[in-house]
Amino acid sequence: MASVQSPQLPFSYSTIIVQGAQWYRVFTYDQNSLPVNLTGYSAALTFSLNNAVQPFLIATTSNGKIVLGGALGTITITLGQADTAKLPGPTTVQPTINHSMLLTDGSGNQIPLWYGTCTVIVQA
Repeated sequence: MASVQSPQLPFSYSTIIVQGAQWYRVFTYDQNSLPVNLTGYSAALTFSLNNAVQPFLIATTSNGKIVLGGALGTITITLGQADTAKLPGPTTVQPTINHSMLLTDGSGNQIPLWYGTCTVIVQA
């Protein structure tokens, strides 16, 4: 489980996803080594191709792909096989897939948590 500390936000996070396989990650959002209570928060993780404005894959607390752990400060992300199958894999050139995570507190304040790139591996 990775720890996300608020004074360093947003931070850069690059990841590798196997196309067509489940992708599961758990993070803890903390301040001064204490978990941030995420009760009343929502979250969205978006994936876009080459910095396109319109994402092609969105994981949210509303669609159940992200679960927030309340007082524990945990953020659990699960992309199923059908979700990762939507990620474009390399052809002759590896595409640039950008992703970013945004938390929204109960008052509507948005907290950009991270941004980064995603490398997709195609199973043989």
